Amino acid sequence: ESSFLHIFEDQISHLAITISDDSRANHIRSLATKIFVTIFVTFKNLTHLGFELDDDFVYLPLSLIDLPSTACYSSNIVELNVRVRNFDDCLCLLDERLSQLNTFIIKIDKIQNSSKTLDNKISFTICINLCSFLEKILYNLKCFSLISTTRTNSYDTRIVPLLHRMSQLEKLTLSLVVKDRNSFIDGTQLHNDILYKMAHLHTFIFDITTRNVIFSQVLLPSSDDVRHTFIERGYHIDYYSEGINLCHVYLLPFTMKRMSDVTNSFPGGLFMNVPFPLVSQLALLNMWRQQKKLTDEQTCSIIKYSHLVQLSLISSHTDYLQQFLFNSKTHLPCLNT
Repeated sequence: ESSFLHIFEDQISHLAITISDDSRANHIRSLATKIFVTIFVTFKNLTHLGFELDDDFVYLPLSLIDLPSTACYSSNIVELNVRVRNFDDCLCLLDERLSQLNTFIIKIDKIQNSSKTLDNKISFTICINLCSFLEKILYNLKCFSLISTTRTNSYDTRIVPLLHRMSQLEKLTLSLVVKDRNSFIDGTQLHNDILYKMAHLHTFIFDITTRNVIFSQVLLPSSDDVRHTFIERGYHIDYYSEGINLCHVYLLPFTMKRMSDVTNSFPGGLFMNVPFPLVSQLALLNMWRQQKKLTDEQTCSIIKYSHLVQLSLISSHTDYLQQFLFNSKTHLPCLNT
């Protein structure tokens, strides 16, 4: 082991690690954190690091909030791709130890308002305004990608303030599920809250769902109202308001590998990286019956989902139970849940 490290510790500049394990042992989480820190300490010429956990990881992802500030990181890192537990973990990475960072790709399991404080008991709001090294790192970022599939009510209080410090960004990717706002996130809000502060931005990729919006039915915008805010911006909007107050906006052609919400207005043929026959997990929420349901006399080819292992139909009309569970309509050879 020592000879391996001695040979490669100064030679490795690009390193990608993916952890995939169905173990529920608590020590795995601690081990992942130790591996992450060891990489920074050992490979001093490392410039590009990808440290990811599979989406099916059943234990808590990498947590950095309790790491000592004295932990020695490679100062040569220019690109970091990592998955962490919460927003505070994200902030812990953005210190003087990553002073050369220009590409930051991060997947966060939970983004929420936190009572935790950072460094010398300074709250996030104060910290982000006073810490010059944090301001410098955010200012120097050229590419930033933020992905979080768990619903968050901290879009306005945590995500937007962070983005405001990234005025030199050239590429931005956002994949978020936002809840409990008093309005949908539409084209106007994206421009006013984020884009107008980024004069150098040339690529903006997004997939943003707003749900559980808190406003009266009188103020509920129509589909045309929301869609109008995206005119001439090259954005597609999927808007569904009946019963659940959900607005889904995303850029076409869709280049991400995961989509959280698909409704009846889903435009097929434009999602090159979301191959639905290869989907492994699917949750269907639709209490309304199918409008163009085929009769038993009508025939169509059987749809095969060769990789689907988990299916949830709890909040669905019986039409969809028949669609997925009748062998005459759908074949699910790997389904186990």
